[in-house]
Amino acid sequence: MNGPIVLNIALCLYGNAFQQNEIIPDFFSNSTAQFCKKIEFSLIRKSLLGKTEKKIIYENPNNFFDKLGALYTQFNLYYESINKNDGLEERMSAGFIGGGGKWNLVSKNEKDTSVWTAFWDVIDQNNPNKKIWGVNYIKTGNQYLCNEDDDNYINNFYSALEEIYNFTIEKNNSAFAYCFKNALTTLDSQGKELFGYHKDLVPKCYKEIEYLLDACQSAWKFGGMGSWNDIWIEDENILNEYKIVSNNLYSSLISTIIQSVNSVI
Repeated sequence: MNGPIVLNIALCLYGNAFQQNEIIPDFFSNSTAQFCKKIEFSLIRKSLLGKTEKKIIYENPNNFFDKLGALYTQFNLYYESINKNDGLEERMSAGFIGGGGKWNLVSKNEKDTSVWTAFWDVIDQNNPNKKIWGVNYIKTGNQYLCNEDDDNYINNFYSALEEIYNFTIEKNNSAFAYCFKNALTTLDSQGKELFGYHKDLVPKCYKEIEYLLDACQSAWKFGGMGSWNDIWIEDENILNEYKIVSNNLYSSLISTIIQSVNSVI
């Protein structure tokens, strides 16, 4: 999964873990923040002169958890699918910063509901530790947003994985077959076998969903160089099958991420 997605997942889960009295280390030590120099939370307001001003209200994730945690805040993820007029399927742009649908972090407490949308900028291109990114979560709304429940999301995810795995085997694409097989193995083993890069994506108190998000890491091949989206197929029938299995997996990945993360609330 790309950086913005895993960062949203981690912030949501560790924010809720804070409410369970989980000890949260410096968030910048988390692998999802390894390339981030700053992660801030801001409001956009108009000054008396009518100019737009950005005011940083939480300087880092730990400050964000601490201040909102005092108000018994719960966090959830919200995904908004975006229909574009350029004909480009959502999965095709999902691997890039700003591509795909919109991921939002929603915080809700006794005083306020806030929708936070992340904006990523390169702020230190030559950072020796590769911490080149500055992430600013802007409050973009105050209406509670939550995706609909999907009680069958795990079965749908497994079916989509089997479908695309079989497609790769039949078409002799072993590199991707290996990735999809890893995801299936993680699901079959209920997390006894994990292959995802981000080993600290899920706090200890939510280990019951770790295997689902680990399988999502293995199966997410929709971005970057050499991605599943880059496969070239000339045969029209095979191409149509490829689009079907790809879109099914993409949709089930979105649902699995949303449903599993929000199940801890």
